[in-house]
Amino acid sequence: MEDYLYLSEGESEDSTLLAIYVKISNDECVVSLAFCHLEDHRFLIGQFIDSSLLPNLETAILQLGARECIVPSGLLSSDTNVSKLKSSDKPGRLQYLELVLERSNVLITELDRAEYFTNDCLEDLNLLLKQNSTSTSIDVPNLFHAKSELAEAFLCLGAIFRFLRLQSNEALAHTFTISCFSLDNHVRLDSAALNALHLLPTSSETESKYNSVYGVLNHCRTPQGQRLLAQWLRQPLTDVARINERLDLVEAFVDDSSLRNTFHETSLRRVPDLPRLARRLQMSKASLQLDCV
Repeated sequence: MEDYLYLSEGESEDSTLLAIYVKISNDECVVSLAFCHLEDHRFLIGQFIDSSLLPNLETAILQLGARECIVPSGLLSSDTNVSKLKSSDKPGRLQYLELVLERSNVLITELDRAEYFTNDCLEDLNLLLKQNSTSTSIDVPNLFHAKSELAEAFLCLGAIFRFLRLQSNEALAHTFTISCFSLDNHVRLDSAALNALHLLPTSSETESKYNSVYGVLNHCRTPQGQRLLAQWLRQPLTDVARINERLDLVEAFVDDSSLRNTFHETSLRRVPDLPRLARRLQMSKASLQLDCV
């Protein structure tokens, strides 16, 4: 299944996969999720409370930029036009889940429940995680503690492992990082706000770059730069220190036009899509003629 997520040459979208599980607890929806970014080799896990309309889940999907979402079979509702939770049907089956996923333009894939609820992901996770990585916010010795706190999120992570068969690929051993996902790290946007602000282009728009904020701002020379710009537009910062850090970098390039022109007109023109090329090499799919010349 990983072939589906490894995009063809020339595409600029990220290769991402989301797994979610939603259950009802004390009249609230508890959403657990795991996220895999294949090019950046990182995992995110998280859990949060949501209402029956699942606005927080919609925000999470947009922030993460997920292209595909896997759910356990039987979780999706067959009727998305009713606003209430089913109280007499399967636990955790929500009326609005499928609607939120479709509104977010996410490909929905149901995974057999036996594959989803297999509690054996820690061994595979230890195989995939970088050793002594400073960018990993969950230390490997604390994984057992984190697993007890985020049990359903780790089930989602295990579902991603089995869906992509990551643990069977030796080239991916000790290359991933893992951290906790929090909705509070960025401004919360739903699909209505994203469309109203015209932040990102839609498939129905014309080729004019002025139809979206992304089109106006996109002067990126590299595909990885285009992907990062789209990610930043989906994830507006709330931390003042990080905002000022970005503004300082912008100011440096604005003040030094010579440096800016050197990077934009000369240096970056020679930079290939390194994350995607590295991924192709790991998967033994690189072509010497096409990728290395």
